Amino acid sequence: MNSVWKDESQTNKRQRWMLVFIIFVGVILLGRLFYLQILNGSQYDLESRENRIRVLKVMPQRGNIYDVNGELLVTTRTAYTIAMIDLGEEKVQQSAQVLSQLLNIPSESIIAQVDNRERRAEAVYVAIDVDFAMVTKVLERSESLPGVYIDYLPIREYPYGSVLSHVLGYLSEISQDDLDTWAAGQGYVMGDLVGRAGLERSFESILRGTNGGVIVEVDSQDNLIRVLERVEPVAGKDLHLTIDIKLQQEAELLLENSLVTIRSQPWGTYQAKEAYSGAFIMLENKTGRILAMASYPDYDPNDWELGVLKDEEKRVQYLIGSKEYPNAMLNRAVLAALPPGSIFKPITLAAALESGVVQRYETIQCKGYYDVLDTDNPPKCWVYPSSHGWINATEALAHSCNAYFYELGRRLGIDELDHYASMFGLGEDTGFEDLLFESEGNYQFTHRSNPEYKVWAYENYLISEEDWYEGETIFSAIGQQYSAFTPLQMASAMAQIANRGNRYAPALVDYMIDSEGNRVQIFQKSLLKTADLQATTWETIHQGLVAVTQPGGTSERTYFGNLENIYLWKDLPFKVAAKTGTAQVANDPLDLKSHAWFSAYAPAEDPEITMTMVIEAGRSGSSSCGPAISQMIRHYYEQTLLPIEIKKQ
Repeated sequence: MNSVWKDESQTNKRQRWMLVFIIFVGVILLGRLFYLQILNGSQYDLESRENRIRVLKVMPQRGNIYDVNGELLVTTRTAYTIAMIDLGEEKVQQSAQVLSQLLNIPSESIIAQVDNRERRAEAVYVAIDVDFAMVTKVLERSESLPGVYIDYLPIREYPYGSVLSHVLGYLSEISQDDLDTWAAGQGYVMGDLVGRAGLERSFESILRGTNGGVIVEVDSQDNLIRVLERVEPVAGKDLHLTIDIKLQQEAELLLENSLVTIRSQPWGTYQAKEAYSGAFIMLENKTGRILAMASYPDYDPNDWELGVLKDEEKRVQYLIGSKEYPNAMLNRAVLAALPPGSIFKPITLAAALESGVVQRYETIQCKGYYDVLDTDNPPKCWVYPSSHGWINATEALAHSCNAYFYELGRRLGIDELDHYASMFGLGEDTGFEDLLFESEGNYQFTHRSNPEYKVWAYENYLISEEDWYEGETIFSAIGQQYSAFTPLQMASAMAQIANRGNRYAPALVDYMIDSEGNRVQIFQKSLLKTADLQATTWETIHQGLVAVTQPGGTSERTYFGNLENIYLWKDLPFKVAAKTGTAQVANDPLDLKSHAWFSAYAPAEDPEITMTMVIEAGRSGSSSCGPAISQMIRHYYEQTLLPIEIKKQ
């Protein structure tokens, strides 16, 4: 009896301990359940959803770009693309075998594409930009191609090829640096295509549009279960430019072929064997609108296939360059800061007349050299050993007399000369904002010739001393010494002279069309500066610039190709005001690498347009640039063209 009681007592004891254990475990489980579902339930619900929901991005159609007349310059073409989603190893291998036969590519490479993607639910593009015949074949064999479907990719197209390439830019894949800087927080991911240069870059946020997406459900192994929703992308906005593509084509043709012609022409003094690059700008004087902007060498933005420059020859040509094709990616019209030479002289004359250091009809003697500061080794006038004799202001511009302007520089002093150079926007920001470039006021980019720059250059180990000398002032007066200005700056300064004081910010983009089809004006005429000079000062400069193109002026006639004595302005129904320039460079005793400049406005009586052209190592502004400028004016006003032969590549 006692034995039975003890057994029952032990059993009850074990049951009580078991019950305590069960209650203890239950409390723990209930606590954990409370934590998971109540305290942290939303987080785990989110993770659960993320584990079974995927969003596949759908690219928007990028905005188009048009010229001033509505001519299509950049568009987006829809390309048929064969895409594939992983439905499991067996089905991937099956589809890869079939696609290999259709596309004539190894099945192993297709399988590798699928295996190397980041997520199983993400599609891979097996073949991009296939023709409709291939699309038909894929659709006909769809039952044997599990996970394969036809997608549509936006392909950027530039119908005019290399024409206007530095203005338009191109697309390339976004970089990690982009994602860490300007693209941060903007919804970009690695693999996206973004504007890399030109308007494609500076108007990226407007042209880009908004991504769409396909929301799909996947299982725990990331296999596709079904498509839940499709959100359509929003197309980018269209841009309309101030550029006239017909003028642009003509400008680029004349620039490129002028380079070819002057390298091989027989006239020794005018032959420019080292000339392989240059730029051209055409402005509307009273608004600042840019009608043409050319830079050579150029590139074809179509060569970037889905953002990748695959052709090795093109990579070398564009990104590395050569003597014959130097720095093709540089927009020289905006970024090539060069000494301006004699096209700076109108500004020196403006400073001298306004400061009262010279009178309008006062004559100064040119002996063929200038010996006021240095009698042992005097700087020469360009006509040396000949001379210009006694000449006044108008004649000095017409003949581009160095000796006359040396004397004006001495009388002015560097501070007064620099003040007027600044008044005309040289070495400063032009107000041009349509392309993203470093500030034009940066010394490393462009600069006036003055003591302040010289100190900076000395402190940055570019020159060996910092003191300023009077001899440097007289060379600054003819656009030499430390002067470095861009074609756009020189064109703006000449347009300011044509306007008799008003300088407007240059602009490329006129307006855009928003997603609802409404016109949104972007361009607003912006008056940057008014140079309030005396009427007699403007008239003197104007008369001198007109005299440049008249009998006896430096641009009346020239040599070009196999022709000599080409009268550049013959048969025009109006006069043209112009200034030629030849800017010397260091370590070039024979002047074989001097830069050739030409700047002009027309009609001289009521100026509407200004054109500026530079050819690096072009030697003679009149010969290397004059014919192209004259031809462009004739094209613009529909006048008889010059009978010149342009050699083509």
